[in-house]
Amino acid sequence: MSRSYLAIVTVVLLSLVKPWAPAYVPAREREPKGWDITIARASEPGDPMILTGRVLGPRDTIPWAGATVYVYHADSRGNYSLLGDPHHDPRLAGVLRTNERGEYRVRSVLPGMYDGPAHVHFEVWGGEIERRAFWVNVFTTAEELADHQVRSWTPAQAGNLLLARDSSGVYHGRWDLWVADGFRIPPDTTRSAPR
Repeated sequence: MSRSYLAIVTVVLLSLVKPWAPAYVPAREREPKGWDITIARASEPGDPMILTGRVLGPRDTIPWAGATVYVYHADSRGNYSLLGDPHHDPRLAGVLRTNERGEYRVRSVLPGMYDGPAHVHFEVWGGEIERRAFWVNVFTTAEELADHQVRSWTPAQAGNLLLARDSSGVYHGRWDLWVADGFRIPPDTTRSAPR
């Protein structure tokens, strides 16, 4: 056989072989990565932000150890996913499990605004508790917060949080999630059940 014939056969065979890739898993269904997660790479544009808090409830104010929390937000330009993403999953997203004190910590960048104030979404579930959703509007100045409070109503499932900037330029905020205040997300029969 000639070398050119072998080269053509090899090219044809390689074009038929698909590279191995893991099956797609939506961000909200991924395994928790501990209680302290980073959802923005160091190269992500935007000011760094760290959110901390506790998950409280479901029937009282006791911190809930082992709760699963899915957190996501828009990037600094106000986009959740990249153009052309067939799954439309938020890029800046992660799943965590609260520690023994019911605490969580999320390291990311400040979200941009796309419709209303910048905000971060949370979904909490576990045990006999069905998925509950929350969001918190984040502000970097007292003036922005005051302006929003005058012009807008904020439901119980949401809140307004004024972030503080430290000397290294990182914004910090603490927000507790009260399970009883979250709104119930109906089960979606088109995807697998949450873990």
